[in-house]
Amino acid sequence: QFSNTWSIEINFIRRTFLSLALISQIASAQGQAGFDGSWTVTWEGKRAILEAKLLVSGDSGTWKTSSHEKNNPCAGKEVPIRVDERTSDALRLTLRFSEIIPGCNDSKVSLAMGADGTVSGKRGAAELKLARDK
Repeated sequence: QFSNTWSIEINFIRRTFLSLALISQIASAQGQAGFDGSWTVTWEGKRAILEAKLLVSGDSGTWKTSSHEKNNPCAGKEVPIRVDERTSDALRLTLRFSEIIPGCNDSKVSLAMGADGTVSGKRGAAELKLARDK
């Protein structure tokens, strides 16, 4: 009887563990799918609306601002991103300008996904609006 009870408990523990692992993987995949993809990012600059293309794929991707500034060699370059933190409704990443051009500073971006699927965020003081590319 002890052996039979032990076997039932082991099976219960095994099923519980597998269920929790599956739930965790599903939640992680949903969080990734939510932000993964190609995005057009817009924000108000000093003189005009600025735009960038953001590509997120897992824990990496790229960012490229559409504008070029004569006085800013860091602007307009495609730079790698690093995903620092990801949940199903938030993404924090670093734009790694320093990897492309010596002397350029990295920049932090925080994104949030609303219940309706819209994505907005912040980069420094700038309020970002994102639209998924088709």
